[in-house]
Amino acid sequence: MRLQEGAPIGFNTTSPENLNTLPHIDNTNLTSSSSFSNDSLLLRTMLNTMEGDTHDANGNLTLSSSRSLWTQLTHDLFSTTVYLWRVLSPYITTPIVILFLLPVFMFTLIYLSAFLLYLHQRGPGKLFRRIRRAVLEEHDLTKAGREIIATLWDAQGWIWFGYEVRGLENIPTEGPALIIYYHGSLPIDYYYLVAKIILQKQRSVHSVVDRFLFKIPGMGTFLKVFNCTPGSVETCKAELSKGNLLGLAPGGVYEALFGDQHYQLLWRKRTGFARIALEAGCPVIPVFTQNIRESFRAFQYFRRIFTYLYEKTRLPIVPVYGGFPVKLITHIGQPVTLEPDTSPEEAREILKEAVEDLIDNHQECPGSIVRAFLDRFRRESSHDL
Repeated sequence: MRLQEGAPIGFNTTSPENLNTLPHIDNTNLTSSSSFSNDSLLLRTMLNTMEGDTHDANGNLTLSSSRSLWTQLTHDLFSTTVYLWRVLSPYITTPIVILFLLPVFMFTLIYLSAFLLYLHQRGPGKLFRRIRRAVLEEHDLTKAGREIIATLWDAQGWIWFGYEVRGLENIPTEGPALIIYYHGSLPIDYYYLVAKIILQKQRSVHSVVDRFLFKIPGMGTFLKVFNCTPGSVETCKAELSKGNLLGLAPGGVYEALFGDQHYQLLWRKRTGFARIALEAGCPVIPVFTQNIRESFRAFQYFRRIFTYLYEKTRLPIVPVYGGFPVKLITHIGQPVTLEPDTSPEEAREILKEAVEDLIDNHQECPGSIVRAFLDRFRRESSHDL
């Protein structure tokens, strides 16, 4: 049957006179009752719709009345759904909330328990003794705060990422050294490494960080306590001349934002770090953390736009996402000693090759979040910590 505007739908309804004889259904009573059936709802909708101006001269249902019918039906179904939700929601939402919040609570409790057990296994007495010595004997509250934060970071890294360090013996217990590392999207591995060195080597690492970090509210105290500096060639040389450990990422923020799971070094033509090593005459220690690109990743789309904006603003505008609990292992290579007559460009290539060797030996490329997570369950024959 064909349906046209203003034409009959294809069946004759009762005449308006006959419709008046049908009982009118009270909307208020029907809505307030929770036991009405779908047939009653459909019948009420049809009757109330046809009571209006919905028929042609012959008493047949028109297309416009059909549209009104479905509009009314949809409205009533929505009203019924809202009514049922209001009646049943107290009995539904409470179990749902309990079912979702209980696992979160249990996970938090387990995480906190593991955190406390880790601190206990590491010897809280040793930590308390170091803090007491720093406060009472050395009168250095900064050192005490650094010990506490390092312990918390160390515990968090071990629990969430199963963090390990291999080759920690390559970090000297005294004297200057320049640590160069691959910069992940978020360099949490470097934070964990600094914490390990503080706790295991009893040495503080001075770090070169980007200038924008000093403009973030609340970061000043943290950066000061952990001896962070924007760094120039001269200030870095001064830190090394004092016999300190100095850490920096030659790729910097650019490598963090625009690197990917292939782990290519993005040092471009930078030679400042090589000049620092040559002029300070200290050993250079290459560092790379396995799976660091799988823990946090930078947004990979619209690279040209983000590169252009970064070159103009020098701000880390590329979104970073992740926090995946993958296995992180920091590999510390053998110290590299540069000859005094080496040019900065040659020194850069030597040091770049040292870091690339660590990547080739310890990272499967391209990186995979799933594979990196499964690494947590693979036992290897030897490790440092």
